[in-house]
Amino acid sequence: RAPKLLNTHAEKVRLIEASHVDVLICAPFNAEFAALSADDFVDKILVKTIGIKHVIVGYDYTFGRGRGGNVGFLQRKGAEYGFEVEVLDPIAEHNVVYSSSLVRKMICAGDVAGVVRYLGRQFTLEGVVSHGAKRGKQLGFPTANLVTDKELIPIPGVYAVKVKWREQLFDGVLNIGWNPTFGNQDVTVEVHLLDFEGDLYGESLRIYFFERLRNEKRFLSVDELIRAIQEDVVHAKKILSTSRLIQFREYLDFSCDHEYPESGLGEGE
Repeated sequence: RAPKLLNTHAEKVRLIEASHVDVLICAPFNAEFAALSADDFVDKILVKTIGIKHVIVGYDYTFGRGRGGNVGFLQRKGAEYGFEVEVLDPIAEHNVVYSSSLVRKMICAGDVAGVVRYLGRQFTLEGVVSHGAKRGKQLGFPTANLVTDKELIPIPGVYAVKVKWREQLFDGVLNIGWNPTFGNQDVTVEVHLLDFEGDLYGESLRIYFFERLRNEKRFLSVDELIRAIQEDVVHAKKILSTSRLIQFREYLDFSCDHEYPESGLGEGE
C-alpha cells in the first residue's frame, strides 16, 4: 500500500509555485504512465517530450516500472543523450536523515511541533467548513467542522493552531477524533477560533499546527468537558503568544480551490 501523501495536489502546486518555479508539468499517473519502463521514461518523456537539459534528483531516486531506474541509470542515460544529472546528497542532523518517511511518522504521532525542523514550516491542513451537531456552540465554544481531502491527519487529540480565513489569521484550538464523551462513530476535525464571532459555513480554512496539547478523552460529565476546554484555550493562548508562524514565501496567500461535497455554513460541533 502506498504511503499517505504529505500534501494534496493543490498544496504541492502552491508550494512549488512559491519556490519560484516557472513551469510545472503534472503528468497523470494512470495505468499507461505507470507501465513505462525506465528506458521509455527517459527516451519518450524526458528527451522527446520535454527536451530535458538538466535533471536534479535525490540520492535515492528511482523511477520507471518496477523502479527499474536509479541515479546511476539516469547518469548513464544523461551521458548518452547529452543532458546533465545533478544528484543531491542526503541532509542529516545528529545522524537523522531528513526524509518524507520521517516527517510522515512524526505527523502521525502528533509531533507537530518537532516536525517544523524538517518541513521548514508548520504542518498545514486545508478544508471547507460543513454542518456539524452544533454541540460546541451549546458548550460555549462554537467550532468549525472541516471537510478535507488531506490523506495524512495527525493522531487524535487536541492541538494549538492558527487558522487562516480569507486574509485574517486567528489563534485556535483544534480537536481531531471521535468526541468520545458523546459517543461519535466517525472521526471529525473541528476547530474553535479564539476571538471570532460569525458564521463560517462553506468557507475555506487553512490550519497551521503548532503543538499537541493532550490526548482526546472521554469525560464523565459535560461540566468536566467544559473545564477541560477552558484549560485548552488558556494553554493554547500561552503557546501561540510566543510562537512564530513560518511563512513559506507566498504560500501564506491561498484560496482553497478544491470543491468539497455538501459543505455549508456553521458553528460546527
